[in-house]
Parts: sequence; C-alpha cells; structure tokens
Amino acid sequence: MLFRSEHEKPRLIEVHELPGRGMRALALFDQVLTEILIGNETLMNEYSIPVPTSASTILSTWKREGDSVVLVGISRPHPPSSTPMLSGPSDPFRHLSAMFAVSDPIRPSAPGIIRALHEAGTSIWLLTGDNPITAHAIGLKLGILPQNIIAGVLPAEKADRIRDLQRSMPTSGRSSRRALVGMVGDGINDAPALAAADVGIAMGAGSDIAISAAEFVLVSSELKSLATLLHLSRVVFRRIKFNFAWALVYNMVALPVAAGAFYRSEEHTSELQSPVL
Repeated sequence: MLFRSEHEKPRLIEVHELPGRGMRALALFDQVLTEILIGNETLMNEYSIPVPTSASTILSTWKREGDSVVLVGISRPHPPSSTPMLSGPSDPFRHLSAMFAVSDPIRPSAPGIIRALHEAGTSIWLLTGDNPITAHAIGLKLGILPQNIIAGVLPAEKADRIRDLQRSMPTSGRSSRRALVGMVGDGINDAPALAAADVGIAMGAGSDIAISAAEFVLVSSELKSLATLLHLSRVVFRRIKFNFAWALVYNMVALPVAAGAFYRSEEHTSELQSPVL
C-alpha cells in the first residue's frame, strides 16, 4: 500500500482531470512531492509508469471479459544523492501501485432491443472511449458487428466520429440521400455528439446538458423505449405521406367542382343557379 499508518497523513495539493485518460494529483507524502495517477493504460504510458508483464496478463484477461481497467501509478522524485535510473519495472520511484476491473452490467433487454433494431433495418454502432479489446467483448455480448465498433474515442472526438459516419453512410433504399445518423447518450461528454447527430436521443436519467442537446428524451430510460420511438416515427411519417396524397387527390377532384366546371350555363337552362348562390 502507498499510505501506511506510521507515515504522516498525506496533504493533497492539486487535482487535475485528464479527459479520456483519468486523473492526476499532487500530494505531499512524508514531505516529498508525490504524483498520483489514476486512469487507463494510455495515461500510464504518457507518464512513463511501467506496467509489469504479469500485470499486463491480468489486464488482458479483464479486457476479454468485457471489463474496463483502471490503474494507479505513483511517481516520486529521485533523491539528490541517488543516480536517476531509466524508468523500468524495478524503478522504486515510478511504479504501478494498483489495478482495478470496473464493469457496468448489461441490461437484460439490450441484446433483444439491438436484435429488433437490426431486423428493422437499422445499423447499430458502438462509440466508446474504452480500449478496443473491452469494446469488442461488449459488442459480442450485445450482438454488434465488429466493424461497427469504434473504440478509444476521446470525449472531444465523439462529435467528429459522428460527422465521419454521416459522410460515409450509404444511401438508403431508392433515395439518393444518405442514411440518417442517430446518437443515444446520457453523459456530459455525449452532448457534442448528440448535437452533431441528425437525431439526438438522451436517456431520461442522463445529465442535464445531454438532455438539452438532444431532440428526444427517453423519460423511462428503458431501451425498449428506443424501439418504440423509432417505430412511432416511421408510423407518423407514413401517416404524413398518406395525408399529403389524400389531400392531393381530394383537391384535384374538388377544385373543379368548386370552380363550377360541372354547372351548365344559363343559356342551356334557367333552372340551375350559380354555385356562388
């Protein structure tokens, strides 16, 4: 453990959030400025925290099981009397302190909803900031095609990925227009992507900024509401087209009648009156 009872209580100096990577903190521990890093493997590599081979094996197992990994790295300055060593597994001043496996349980209804959307002709994509191994493990459980998984996306890049999908989506049916891209999200980091998508859909239990950036809000936060929303939108759109067609036919028939095209003139009969009367 890093902090033991015989040591004085560490004093936290500052904490910085590193979007898409984790957190970095500076604390005084035994009067020594200590850097504490909590985040993913990218953060550890960025700050030259070595990950032993045995730890990498465990991390790979967790990833294949669909878990997100969180690592804790410690970096302390070398004493002035010592010779600085290259960062490596045996460096006592820069080392991996702890590892955690974190996972969110998949909702039981999720695979069925995704399967129903597939059958309805909707292409499902997974956009995540997690590592590719974990993302593909989750996608396998959900029934999402491997080529439809985009992993390792930073929060600031999600909107760009949505725009990339909009540019690359093929045309749908007989129309020359590209397919529409919808985004479902609930976090603060999802707000730019929700705004960039053709249709932004926020979960009712999500953050306020995500809800404000979306066009639709699923109040119940149940995934089956998403299938209901898409089905309802198709029904409403078909009804709108039917109403336009019916109005066109009605006006084509009724307009000549209203104009008096079927009324004979007074020179043929004096009994018929003008349609205006």
